[in-house]
Amino acid sequence: MSIKKKKYGLKEMEDKYGKLTVANFLRSWRMSAELSQREFAGMLNMSPANLCDIECGRKGISIEKALEISKAVDYPPEALIKIVLQDQLHSAGIELEIMFKKAA
Repeated sequence: MSIKKKKYGLKEMEDKYGKLTVANFLRSWRMSAELSQREFAGMLNMSPANLCDIECGRKGISIEKALEISKAVDYPPEALIKIVLQDQLHSAGIELEIMFKKAA
């Protein structure tokens, strides 16, 4: 019997887990894929310690790393970049919401 894993978009993940941060996005994605931190870190080309720091909210990620991660987990890059930028604004005490518009 084959079990198809359900893919979640940003809206579905926020509905289930609340406003997403990079930390809880990565943790929830890893757990839904049933991967250990070591396995997931290998997928993302980072050390397990670095992934742990990110998942615990001690470190953030760059936009470049967000692009790498979005490819590795087959997630829309603009959605993950939005989460990264929201985290950075929140950390700076700036309560704004990021919205994207396609460039002309």
